[in-house]
Amino acid sequence: YYQVEPVYSEFCSIYQQPQDVIRAGVTEIEELIEPLGLTGRADYIMAVAKHLRKDGSLDRGKLLEVKGLGRYTVNAFLSIHEGERLPIVDGNVIRVFEEELGKAGLSSTDEESWELARKLLPSSRVREYNLGLIDYGAQLYDGNP
Repeated sequence: YYQVEPVYSEFCSIYQQPQDVIRAGVTEIEELIEPLGLTGRADYIMAVAKHLRKDGSLDRGKLLEVKGLGRYTVNAFLSIHEGERLPIVDGNVIRVFEEELGKAGLSSTDEESWELARKLLPSSRVREYNLGLIDYGAQLYDGNP
């Protein structure tokens, strides 16, 4: 997880509370996460921060009720930030499934993909596993595994 971890660590050191994220604004968040190619997700980060400021709940069901947040975003947040044992599936993860498991034709919206991701989750260090999975998939995309 050579790219994601440094950005994540910097993010957490700068924005320690939801109000810090809200005060920073979408543009500042986009600049910080730009090295990951995730600038389009700054709005989701803002939505989570606003939810947390208002409700304070890290309940998965409540987070899924926040407009604009879906399974990937909520699972990524809870697994990476909170260490919850939840799968994530995006284009990078699909790339790993294709390359390493020979699972062609999957997509990030397929239940089969999510079930596979769930089955492959380790019993511990899910944060590191998910960050590594994202990074490895990005390396496959760049042609640098």
